[in-house]
Amino acid sequence: MSLMKRNQLMLLTTLLIVMTSVVVHLLHRFTEFAYTYTILRNGADGYVYSSVTWVLFALPLVFLGMMLVSLKRESKMFPYWMMLTLTFASISTVAGGQGLVEYHFSIFVVLAILSFMRRIDLILNLCGTAFSRVFFISCAYLWNE
Repeated sequence: MSLMKRNQLMLLTTLLIVMTSVVVHLLHRFTEFAYTYTILRNGADGYVYSSVTWVLFALPLVFLGMMLVSLKRESKMFPYWMMLTLTFASISTVAGGQGLVEYHFSIFVVLAILSFMRRIDLILNLCGTAFSRVFFISCAYLWNE
C-alpha cells in the first residue's frame, strides 16, 4: 500500500475515532446514557464537567485539523499529528465518559491503529511520553474514588 493511500486510510480511521469521542461526550452530557450504572459505580448523582473536560473535548478536534493541514502539505509530521490526535481522542473519551472503566480500553485501539503505520517510533512515543505517564498517574491518585 502506498504511503498516500495509507495516510488517507489513517485519516478516515482517525476521524471515526474522534467522532466516537464526540458521541461519547454528547451521550454522557445531554442524555441519561448509563445513568444508573454511573450512580452505582461513582456512588453519586450529578457529575460536574470541569473546564479541563471541555479542553480535552476540543484537543482531538484541533489535532485533527492539524492532521488535515499536514496531509495537504504532504508533511512528514502527519504520523505524529495522527498519534497525538488518537491519543487525545482516547483521553477525551475517558474524560467525557465520566471515567467509566470500559472507555479506558480505547488506548489499546490506538495502539493497534498506530501499529498499522509500521513505525515503532510512534508506538514508543505514545507509550513512553512523560505526558501519558503523568496523566494516568495523576488520574489514579487525584480523581480516584
